[in-house]
Amino acid sequence: DLDGAEAIFKQILAVNPKESNALHLLGCICKDRGQLQQAVELIQASIREDASNPIPFLNLGKILAIAGQHENAAGVFQESLKRNQQIPETWFCFGNALREIEKVQEAKQAYGNALQLNSSHLGAAGNLGALLTADGELEEAEQLFLKALEHSPNNVNLRINYGKLLAQKDQHAAAIVQYQIALPLAPQSPELHYNFANALKEEGEVEEAIASYRKAI
Repeated sequence: DLDGAEAIFKQILAVNPKESNALHLLGCICKDRGQLQQAVELIQASIREDASNPIPFLNLGKILAIAGQHENAAGVFQESLKRNQQIPETWFCFGNALREIEKVQEAKQAYGNALQLNSSHLGAAGNLGALLTADGELEEAEQLFLKALEHSPNNVNLRINYGKLLAQKDQHAAAIVQYQIALPLAPQSPELHYNFANALKEEGEVEEAIASYRKAI
């Protein structure tokens, strides 16, 4: 009930315009509504009033990332981590920002830190596995994917990334199995159809591959 929450936060701010929690959470409401500039201004105001709380920095970084300001977001996530290094989501978001600005080794470390704090963090497992796959570290990546799929067998991104890894190992039939599991879960995913088509092509299933490429398009 964003409207109800907004009304309460505005009542608080009418009494105390510097109440940091109300500023922060009103900013989160603006974020959820897509009002990114207003969200940034409110959360920055919250931080000016109380710079000790790591969560406003985390949410500010997320907004900057949505706006494509990944380098700025990385700096803000670092500020959050200076205040609390025990929040897996902060390490995950920091890893995403580092990945976007092509600091791959630092991103791997950030994802690893997230997984140390929460071994079932699917986003961190999937993204770290994808980076390891790209670097040819296939065995470590495969162990990550298998462990993550035990926690969440219906996670489409994990299935896609694991399928890519299997394809890189020339295990195209096994990759096809991963994509077939994922297809009923995400029938409108272009990436899934594209990777499925690639694996079908490698297995000589030309007509099926063409059909999947058409679906991707």
